[in-house]
Amino acid sequence: MTDTSLLVANSSIVYTCLSNKMNGDGMSWVGRSRKREAEISLGGGWLFSFIYRIVFLRSLIKFMLRLITNKCEVVSILDRYQGCERTLRIEESLKLSKNPSVRSMLNEESSNIETSVDNFAKIKKIPVDPVYRAGLVQALNQIHSYEKLFSQVDYIRKEAYDSANQKHEVLLQELWDLLQPDRLLPERISKHWGDIGFQGDDPKTDFRGMGLLGLINLVYFAKEHNSHALQALQHSHHPKYGYSYAIVGINLTSMAYELMNNGLLRVHFYNNQDDSNFNLLHFNEVYCFLFSEFDDFWMKSEPENVMAFGEIRSNFLLQLEENLTKTPAKMSLIIRK
Repeated sequence: MTDTSLLVANSSIVYTCLSNKMNGDGMSWVGRSRKREAEISLGGGWLFSFIYRIVFLRSLIKFMLRLITNKCEVVSILDRYQGCERTLRIEESLKLSKNPSVRSMLNEESSNIETSVDNFAKIKKIPVDPVYRAGLVQALNQIHSYEKLFSQVDYIRKEAYDSANQKHEVLLQELWDLLQPDRLLPERISKHWGDIGFQGDDPKTDFRGMGLLGLINLVYFAKEHNSHALQALQHSHHPKYGYSYAIVGINLTSMAYELMNNGLLRVHFYNNQDDSNFNLLHFNEVYCFLFSEFDDFWMKSEPENVMAFGEIRSNFLLQLEENLTKTPAKMSLIIRK
């Protein structure tokens, strides 16, 4: 494993990357190119949103609001909104600003956030109110933390499973032990891997799409939410509605990754008001939610056979995306106990 270490401690899987190597390997999140962010409804309807994005009308609306309320747009947002809606609106406002110094706030390093907020107050000629300041600092921390987490997730995804790496092998064995606690794996290359949903005798070939991230997600689910994982494994062996547990799990890693890449998971992360220091454990928890909910969705769909996977996955994702885009203030992807 190059310049990284995989630590299993305190009943949690924590993947840590040395910060000086992260930037050296091109992992810096600042200014990264992510897919076009999905549109998240923030109220007011699509027509108003479209009109608002037209530069002239937007500037006119901002000017009128400043004249009437004596508050800049960001302060008005801080006054009116909470949770993810507040952070999403602030992110949008900064992104659309004509002032390059304001736009650059989205790319500041975390250590410079408070200074950039003070500079923002000077640019907008507003008093440094401690409440507004704290609210803007929190929003920027959430925005920056989301981007840093995505870079970490992407970095891990790009690391291929290596059977010559003992730490990778230990994780794979742990997955077996967690899902088959009463059975010893007779040998490393074995047809018994099929019992937990791998395609062949050697699971390493199934991790090609999502790399080490797929394995970390599977182990975390089996370790931290063991009853949910074992229930899903039991369902995967259903005589009529069964599916390949591990293969579906890796596919759901892909789904979680894409939802983070297109920005829809901002809704979930920005709703976590008590913690703006997002890390891999938070991503793992989203994965556990997806696996548990998909397993329930799959069983309720009563598929004719496993060939229905594509259609059922699409329906599940569509429902999830609709919830994330239409009711962002109410969405939090927390696994049910």
